Amino acid sequence: MGIDFAALNWLAIAVVCIATFFLGAVWYTAFGPLWVKYNRYTPEQVAAMQKSRPPALFFGGMIVSYAIFAVFLAILVQNLALSGVIAGALAGLVLWLAIALPINLTSWLASTKHLGVYIIDTAYQLVFLTGGAVVLAVWR
Repeated sequence: MGIDFAALNWLAIAVVCIATFFLGAVWYTAFGPLWVKYNRYTPEQVAAMQKSRPPALFFGGMIVSYAIFAVFLAILVQNLALSGVIAGALAGLVLWLAIALPINLTSWLASTKHLGVYIIDTAYQLVFLTGGAVVLAVWR
């Protein structure tokens, strides 16, 4: 597998990175109260977590993580010569099934967390993996 950084669509990578970030904002705005409830966090614990991760670290870390994700997803799409919505969606689904789903499942099984936490987090990953792969496979 070769990596031709010059051949990557950097605008598409930036769009996937930013879209993933904003999808997370929408997702956890919608499911955040349930996520907090399922984690059994008190309002004091939520406040302490927010204080321990200043916004620059919290949001900056997410942007960096999503940028890494988008670049390596673009490399994978390029090397597999994926093109089109169906190819992108299948690639995202396969990545989710092969990587995100089992990693999150084993993490959940080894914890005392409510099943809802696993479902909320893993479903978000399904959406951003599939959506990101579709964008990169279509916008070559």
